[in-house]
Amino acid sequence: MTLRGEKWWILGNALGVVLFLWFASQTWIEPELRNEVVARSGDALVFMGTALPILVLFSLADLYWLSCRLIARRWYSAMLVGVVAAFWMAALRMHWLYA
Repeated sequence: MTLRGEKWWILGNALGVVLFLWFASQTWIEPELRNEVVARSGDALVFMGTALPILVLFSLADLYWLSCRLIARRWYSAMLVGVVAAFWMAALRMHWLYA
């Protein structure tokens, strides 16, 4: 994969993070309702039907990308997985803070 391909891969993951956060934000509860007893059973279904497939799809694609880079011994490309993993960890952290 050329440097141009790596840029597209990182941009694609950034788009995936944005999509994940947008769909996940549909299940976030308002801060003033956090301690209230409200029906939230639908939130899990919405999350599993929208945000979770995006997370799983990109995780599998990133693992495949990493394995291809390691087999080809392209160490710089493989190290970029850390950058992309930081994107995803920040997105998951944001979701856990607001969910």
